[in-house]
Amino acid sequence: MTRILIDAIPIRGGGGVVHLAAILPELDRLAVGMYIYVLCGWEQWQLFHGRYNHIHWIDCGDGPVNNLWARYRFYRRTIHEIVSEHCIDVYYAVGGLLPKGIDKRVATVTCPQNLLPFARDECRKYSVLRRRFWRLRILRRRFLDSVRRSDVVIFLSRHGANVFEQSIPGIGERSHLIYHGVSDAFRNVQHADVTDLMEGEYILYVSQLDHYKHQIELVHALYMLRREKGIRLQLVLAGGANARYRKRLEREVGKLQLEDAVTWLGQVDRDRLPGLIRNARFCVYSSTVEFCPNILLEMMACGAPMAISNRGPMPEIAQDGAIYYDPAKPRDVAGAIAYLHDNPHEAGRLGRRAERLSRGFSWGTAARKTMEAICEAESAKPPGQPIHSDGDEHDQPGDDI
Repeated sequence: MTRILIDAIPIRGGGGVVHLAAILPELDRLAVGMYIYVLCGWEQWQLFHGRYNHIHWIDCGDGPVNNLWARYRFYRRTIHEIVSEHCIDVYYAVGGLLPKGIDKRVATVTCPQNLLPFARDECRKYSVLRRRFWRLRILRRRFLDSVRRSDVVIFLSRHGANVFEQSIPGIGERSHLIYHGVSDAFRNVQHADVTDLMEGEYILYVSQLDHYKHQIELVHALYMLRREKGIRLQLVLAGGANARYRKRLEREVGKLQLEDAVTWLGQVDRDRLPGLIRNARFCVYSSTVEFCPNILLEMMACGAPMAISNRGPMPEIAQDGAIYYDPAKPRDVAGAIAYLHDNPHEAGRLGRRAERLSRGFSWGTAARKTMEAICEAESAKPPGQPIHSDGDEHDQPGDDI
């Protein structure tokens, strides 16, 4: 009876939550003859939980989730007791951070999901006086150390694998390439009533407001289109925000007198996103640092015409289903947007092509390949003293649920 521990403590929001919430039901269907434990806090579990047959929750408490020092202490003092108490065979660090000192008899799998610590140019945009700058530096070392120590590594794109290969040559020999899937909620979407969010014609950018998302360059591109070509477009931004970057963005919008052209909706409920995407004239995506962005796959599944960043992994995923631009160059961004604006038939063709490409991405496939990676890690461990024996007192989860 194989026991798998999924360490979800670092998964607090964004794409990591989407990934785990989508993949757990699929893993539950595949986990016949297995126990899967998810280690996380109560609020996290509310995002992931469902009616599972083989998946059980282990509460780590709120401290390790919300406080980095509490998480450090938890990994140093408590995680080893949990692994021993539940007789874990495979430790899956879904957030990419593998604690040190895990019993060598336990197979380990790591899935890093954050490439920002490896983007030096983007990291320099954060002040050295701010905690985030130093946190990114620490995370880079921790991610590399975790990947080096893991039996098997899951990469979410070839681009992400290549980034790690530069620091850890040969890592590809023990890695699996597993793309995200896309929910059926984003497929075959009809026009929905989103007038409470946005009225009229608009272009849409769904992402966190932050330096590496390049919303400011996008706003400058809109200004160029107005001033030089007379193209007046309404830009809708949806997503959370880095507070400092948001203030910079608001200053730029005011300086360019584009208050009537830019709307920030803040965080939008996921069940409203399909309609918001489907109703957009077209979508843009200007990020320069991504592993495998869920929202890109979701826009593709909606059949949205897209003008997107030419940085990896976007061309790897969208292929010939989008038009590309350099997100750091407003004039290049403006040219791509003008092309979609002036060529509606080509925009429609790109949207249909993107939708067809999206059919190659499914959470079922992602779960199956993840389970294969987990089983490979377990089978690769050398024979030795078993961590547990079938029929022992740990065979039933009992109070662990």
